[in-house]
Amino acid sequence: MNFRSFGALADHIDRIIGRLPAAELIFVAEAGEIVAERAKSKLGTYQAGWPPLAASTLAEKERLGYPIPSPLKRTRQMHDSIGSKPEGKTVRIGAAAPAQYHEHGTSIMPPRPFMGPAMRESRDPVKAAGVRMLSKAFRGR
Repeated sequence: MNFRSFGALADHIDRIIGRLPAAELIFVAEAGEIVAERAKSKLGTYQAGWPPLAASTLAEKERLGYPIPSPLKRTRQMHDSIGSKPEGKTVRIGAAAPAQYHEHGTSIMPPRPFMGPAMRESRDPVKAAGVRMLSKAFRGR
């Protein structure tokens, strides 16, 4: 970009600054969606470090006609509950209550984390989304 004067440059910078709050809100929402979708993708497939499903669990899934082994994906209820909710400059990412027991385990069920790994694995895609939002704001889109 070429500017004919410092005043023109200052006007351009003012316009960019004016667009940043809206771009930030769009970015926060997109970041939450990226993480939620990654978490959903982990359900139904064994992840690194997950123990195999118990024989009794597999037998029950087979009896009820659910896919086997398909860990953490019986009825899609937990999958469909995973989502994100932007709240200003932050975003809440979560799932229905049973998810915490799968994420952290219980005294009778081993942990099968999916939210934590999804957040860690989303770092680069979220950064890329931030770069895209800033680029759009600087270009005036």
